Amino acid sequence: MKKIHNHLLEHSKWYSDWHNYSRCSVVHWAVFVVVTMLLMTGTLLSIQKFVVLTESESNIASVIVPSYKGGKVGEAEDHILVKFKKTLTTKEQEKILSRNNLKEKSEIKAIGVKLISISADDTPQEAVDKLKAKEKGNLEFVEVDAILAPDLIPNDSYWPSQWDKSKINTPLASWDSNTGSNTVIVGVADTGVDCTHEDLTANCVSGWNFYDNNSNAADVYGHGTAVAGIIGAAGNNARGVAGTVWNSKIMPLRVSGTSGSATYSAIAQAIIYAADHGVKVVNNSYQSGGSATVRSAAHYLKSKGGLLIVSEGNYGTLTSYDNSPDLISVSATDPNDALYSWSSYGNDVDVSAPGCGYATANGGSYRSFCGTSNSAPEVAGALALIFSVNSSLTADQAQTILFNSAKDLGIAGWDIYFGWGRIDVGAAVALAKGGTSNDTTSPSAPTNLSASAPDETKVNLAWTASIDNTGVVGYQVFRDSNQIAIVSSTNYTDTNVTSGASYSYTVKAYDAVGNVSPSSNTATVTVPTVSAKVSILNYSVTKKTATTATITWTTNIPSTGFVSYSSSSINLNLSATDGIIGTTHSVTITNLTKFRIYYYKITVTSGDGSSTASSPVSNFRTNKK
Repeated sequence: MKKIHNHLLEHSKWYSDWHNYSRCSVVHWAVFVVVTMLLMTGTLLSIQKFVVLTESESNIASVIVPSYKGGKVGEAEDHILVKFKKTLTTKEQEKILSRNNLKEKSEIKAIGVKLISISADDTPQEAVDKLKAKEKGNLEFVEVDAILAPDLIPNDSYWPSQWDKSKINTPLASWDSNTGSNTVIVGVADTGVDCTHEDLTANCVSGWNFYDNNSNAADVYGHGTAVAGIIGAAGNNARGVAGTVWNSKIMPLRVSGTSGSATYSAIAQAIIYAADHGVKVVNNSYQSGGSATVRSAAHYLKSKGGLLIVSEGNYGTLTSYDNSPDLISVSATDPNDALYSWSSYGNDVDVSAPGCGYATANGGSYRSFCGTSNSAPEVAGALALIFSVNSSLTADQAQTILFNSAKDLGIAGWDIYFGWGRIDVGAAVALAKGGTSNDTTSPSAPTNLSASAPDETKVNLAWTASIDNTGVVGYQVFRDSNQIAIVSSTNYTDTNVTSGASYSYTVKAYDAVGNVSPSSNTATVTVPTVSAKVSILNYSVTKKTATTATITWTTNIPSTGFVSYSSSSINLNLSATDGIIGTTHSVTITNLTKFRIYYYKITVTSGDGSSTASSPVSNFRTNKK
C-alpha cells in the first residue's frame, strides 16, 4: 500500500497536489485506502488497466499507462545501462563507479553492457545526465533502461481475409516451392507464446522467460502469440490461419510482465540468448531500435549469422533514430501500398510491410492484428524463407536480398517512409535460390573515391563504378567505419556533418545475391569552419535538497541561458536565468516540493546573439527531507 502511494506521489501531479492540500487530507486517505484494497483484491480491474505496478526479480518498478502506440511507457527505476569504452580495465571501471557513488548490479556479458544501480533519490534520467557530464570520455554509451509497450493498434475482432500474405506475394511465388525449413528458428522476443495453440504447437521449440528467469515462456498478455502466428502459423492444415513461413520453428523468448511492457535490458538478453542457440531471425515488435543496448545485442546476433527485426512504432510521426546496419526496422503499409497514417517513419526505416493481418490468439482462438507489430513479423517470416531456401547465406547477404527484392514505393530508391520498399517474399525467395551456391564472385572494389565539402553543411562523395559478373546492384557508404547509407548511384551527399570536423569515407559494392566487394580507397575531408554556433556540451543536477536544485551546464562558446521547469513534462512554465556570458553556467531553482519529480529544459543563446540551442527535456527528483 505504501509503495502504491509513493508511486502515485511521484508520477501523478493531481494525486500529489491533492495529497498536499490539507483540507482534503482525511478524504484523501479514506479514498486511497478503499481504492488500494480493491486493487489488491482485483475488484477494480478497469482501474488496474490504467495503473499497473510491474515488478520483476530485478526490482523494476514503474507506473505503466498502456499505450497501443507502443514506444516508451516507463523506465526501470533502480538502475541505468552503461557500456564502458573497451580500453578501460575492470579496475578503472570500478573506480569510475566508485567516484560517482554507483554500483554494478549485473552485466549482459556478451555485449559488455552493465546494469548500474542508482540512488533512490535520483531519477534514472538524472543519473544518466550526471554520468554523461562527468565521465563522457570513458563511456561508449549510457541510457535509461526504458520500458516499452508492444506496437499494437487494436482493431475489429474479425478480419475477412489474410490480404497481407497475398500483398507480399507469398502464396503463388513462395509457398509453391518452399514453406520453410525446420532447421531455421525464429525467435519471438515478446510477451511469450501460447505453444498449445493448434496452429503453433507443431512449430514451437523451447525458449526462455527473461522476466521471471525461468523456462516458462507462455504468453501472459496475448501479443507474442499473435506475432508468432503472423510469422509461423502452420499452413495447409485446414484450420485457422497461415503464417508467412509454415515449417520453420518458433522460439518463445518472453521479455515482458503481464502488462505487456518490456525493458531494453530484457530484450537485449533475449536477443543474445537466441544468437547463442542458433536462431537465424529474432522478431521484437517493440519500438526498441533506438536503444544503444539493443543495437549492441543486434550486432552480436549478426556476428553469429542472425538478424533482428523491430517495429518502427505507431505514433504516425518522424522518429529521431539514425539507421543501424545491425537491425531491420519496419514501417506499415495498407492494402493499397500507402503508409498507414499511424505508422511512424524516419531515417531508421529499412523496409515496409503490411500493417494488418489475421493471427493466432491466446487460448486457441484467432484475432485481427494491426500495427507495426504486424509489419515486423511479416519481415521475420520472409527472412526465415530466405534462409530456408539458401542456408549458405550470411546475414548481410540475406538482408541485401530482402532490400533488393522489395517493391519500391514513394520516391525512387530508399526513403524515410518505406525504406527500400514494401517486401516481396516471392521475389526475395527467387533471389535467394540463385544465391551463393551459383554466384560467389564479389564485385570489384569501387575506385577513385573523392570527397569534397563545398560548405559547412555537407560532404559530396563520388566514385568510379565497380564491375561484377552478374551486375552491381548498389553501394554501401561508410563514414569512419560506420555504414551511413546504401545507394544505387555512384555518388552520395552526407548532410549529417559538423562544421570543422574531419571525416574518412569508404565505399563497398554489392550484387544481387549479397556478395560484397572490398573497400574502396579512403577519402578524407575536413568540413569548413564557420562562425561557431552555440551548443550545450553537457548538463546535470549537481546539487539538490528537498526544496531546491542546482542545474549546471557548459557550452562550446560563451553564451547566456535559462532553465524552463515544472512538475509537468508538457508545461514547463517556470524559469530561472543565468544572464552572465560564459561557457559554464549554473542556476538554483527554489520553492520545490519534497520528493517530487521535476522536468526541465535548458535554452542557451550565444554571446553575440547569433545562435541558440536547447537540451532535451530531462528530469530529477527532489530529496525526501
